[in-house]
Amino acid sequence: TPLHNCEYRVTNARNEYVWVNCHGYMNYDEAGYPEFFAGFVTNMGTVNKIDPVTGLWTGYGFRHDVVRMLEMGQSGSALQMDIDNFKQINAAYGYQYGDKVLRTIGQKIIRACGNNAGVYRMDGAQFAVCIRGGREQLISCKDAMLKEIEEMVVDGIRFHIDYYIGATTFPEDA
Repeated sequence: TPLHNCEYRVTNARNEYVWVNCHGYMNYDEAGYPEFFAGFVTNMGTVNKIDPVTGLWTGYGFRHDVVRMLEMGQSGSALQMDIDNFKQINAAYGYQYGDKVLRTIGQKIIRACGNNAGVYRMDGAQFAVCIRGGREQLISCKDAMLKEIEEMVVDGIRFHIDYYIGATTFPEDA
């Protein structure tokens, strides 16, 4: 395709792995062969570490923390939650209110999972949690988290959140 937008890992001059994003445009000659590529390579290690809406670490931090735990041979759990139909909140109340809802959800997840977990905002209305420990810590965090977000009240507006949730323990499950 003429447009290129891809994330991948490369090694830097210190032989460390870093995430980069390559974004650009491929120009083709009359015969359809690639003629030249123009674009940018951005080191994702220096941008997008903190989500500007929630103040949480992003997916890059999540990947880094899980990989670090695996490399150190530590047991852990990963949980991901996706808010269903979040677009309806934005459509009904506006994006500024939707951002407040996302911030509130993030703070409730932090409160529920405590110091034994890292909380991350992934893309859109997705959150992830990296938990130190096994299945018991995972279940405890999940139960507390779901209780915290069961009934949401933001700026006096009460609503119910529907979500999808998935979890795994490592190294047992994956």
